[in-house]
Amino acid sequence: MHKVEKVVIFGGTHGNEVTGVEVLKLLEKRNYFGKNVELLTYFSNRKAFELKKRYVDKDLNRSFTKEVIKNGGFLHEERLAKEIYDKFHGENNLVIDIHTTTSNMGKSIVLTKKNEFNLKLISFLQDLHKDLKVFYWQESEDLAFLNTISPLGFAIEMGPVGNNVLDCKIIEDTLVLVEDILDFAEKYNKNILPSLNEEIILYEGVDYLYYPKDEKGERFGYIHDEFQNMNFKPLNKGDRIFKTHIDTNLEYKGENGLIPLFINEVAYYEKNIACCLAKKVIERI
Repeated sequence: MHKVEKVVIFGGTHGNEVTGVEVLKLLEKRNYFGKNVELLTYFSNRKAFELKKRYVDKDLNRSFTKEVIKNGGFLHEERLAKEIYDKFHGENNLVIDIHTTTSNMGKSIVLTKKNEFNLKLISFLQDLHKDLKVFYWQESEDLAFLNTISPLGFAIEMGPVGNNVLDCKIIEDTLVLVEDILDFAEKYNKNILPSLNEEIILYEGVDYLYYPKDEKGERFGYIHDEFQNMNFKPLNKGDRIFKTHIDTNLEYKGENGLIPLFINEVAYYEKNIACCLAKKVIERI
């Protein structure tokens, strides 16, 4: 692996996730590094931010498809994706995309590329942040995340926090995490990394859990209060996960031990997704 040439921090990829925009402001007001690594910040989707919406035409964080990267597109976010890719893609650029979630995910990372660099970075961060969890969402054409423009990096997910809400702790926790990522890049380039734990825990995505629908195809229930906020807690058959509009409890009938993530994420309502399901795995560096 060559040295990291640039660290690119993105904020505002979703216009109603304002933490990343605040972190960019804080980074720009401070004199960070610059000896071995060039630090760049980028406000991904200003128009959506001004509208206080997740996106204008389509989700920017699902717009980095092969077709869009090659040919661009007519929609606002497709044009942005093409511009961002052309400006920042590179094998040696470390790309960090800051997000927040309305779900009780705590301090977490969404990883799409398992390689030695990313796993070492995660091990380094987890040594500093014992509460940091990693969701491995294998890269695919359907996902097409912003951070896939480089093999180095991932998305940060912090929550719960409401859309368009500035939460001091969420902002400061995110800033500290970004500062530690910058510190890793410096140490990596200088070949002075500390001893790292050779095993890390990942939550590897395997499926989705969908809201129940009635005979008209309309959602007719919501997350049960016993299931709300239970991210990273293993599911077992019989657990009550939904309450219907006719006051009936619906129980989990899937595989025992699967881990729910992004429970009741508001952005997933349009896709009828109640949560993601993952398996807990140990990954060796």
